[in-house]
Amino acid sequence: MLKTLLSLFIITTFLVANENNKCIVPNILIETIKITENERKYPFLIRTNETSTLKDFKDIASSFEYKKTKDNMVIDCINLENCTNISNALIKNNITNIDLGLFQINYNSFKYPLYSYFDGQKSYLNACKIVKEKIKMNKGKWDWQVLASYHSMTPKYNKVYKEKLIKNYIKLTNNDNYSPSHYSAASKKEVEDVLVMQ
Repeated sequence: MLKTLLSLFIITTFLVANENNKCIVPNILIETIKITENERKYPFLIRTNETSTLKDFKDIASSFEYKKTKDNMVIDCINLENCTNISNALIKNNITNIDLGLFQINYNSFKYPLYSYFDGQKSYLNACKIVKEKIKMNKGKWDWQVLASYHSMTPKYNKVYKEKLIKNYIKLTNNDNYSPSHYSAASKKEVEDVLVMQ
């Protein structure tokens, strides 16, 4: 009962904070999603999710400047303007199952202005909107499974992603540079109480 009341208090606090276009999700959790999606924390990435369109993806990208990455499905599009142009060209050629930018947001699932996927602050707000939507879909439920639905609601993929999130959350909170005030108004303890692994 106490945990439920605490959860409702924290969610209400963040919903009120959202009135000023701020994120309702504690920053530490958005940071956790960021490093789970993009360990390098590098904003200028485009990933195709379909091997069937990989050749077309590379052909279209080759009209622009880009760098290869270790992952054959991912390109480094170098800067915001170039990333926006490549993304636009891909979409115009019906390659839309792509993950874009810092938070590797899937364009098919969440359509925002193209430049915003590659801009640090805008992509942060986009990721926050996605998590907020997932919380609403789960009637205000706020736990690791809901947070993992950022990646997938399919149970087997959700479970794998949830485990990665928890591992990265622990890594972030054990970092000597961690400061609860740096990440959000909620204390580290409050966030842990809400997202306790069950």
